[in-house]
Amino acid sequence: MAMLEICFRKRDLIQYHQVRSWQVTEGTLAIEAPYKDSFKCIGFLSKGDFISKSIASMEFELLCLDNVRLKSASFDSVPILQVSDTLDFATCITGTRVEERLFNLLTYLARKIGKVTSEGIEITKAPHDLYASCIGATRVTVTRSFQLLESQGRIRKGKVLTLLDKGNLLAA
Repeated sequence: MAMLEICFRKRDLIQYHQVRSWQVTEGTLAIEAPYKDSFKCIGFLSKGDFISKSIASMEFELLCLDNVRLKSASFDSVPILQVSDTLDFATCITGTRVEERLFNLLTYLARKIGKVTSEGIEITKAPHDLYASCIGATRVTVTRSFQLLESQGRIRKGKVLTLLDKGNLLAA
């Protein structure tokens, strides 16, 4: 079977009917599922992860958070469950304060897709409403929480988002 490869650009939306069995070879995607009248972020995919509509229990969309490259995957190589990743993501929504849940989410993303630098761990920025969807908050509250985390010296915003306490992030 010939290996197919497909590329998407940042902010492209991949609809459920477009998905076959793919492995992410570059980039980061948010998995969004229908919820009431919109979509809610339920997870993330990055390099090495698999997605297949044949093993999904619901319809979904994939939002490209940066440029993405996918290659076709055979069912032999697709893990049916990625339980530890699901549990890691679920811990993001624990915490009583929004800034705590946001920092938990950023920590999860740093471990999953982060690039370690001398200053901290860099992650791809995403729209604030996507973060809000993940942690059960409003976009405005997430924006305020980002400002608070930045004033506390825990993050720095720029072209990429940098989590500054890499020692504790990598140790946990």
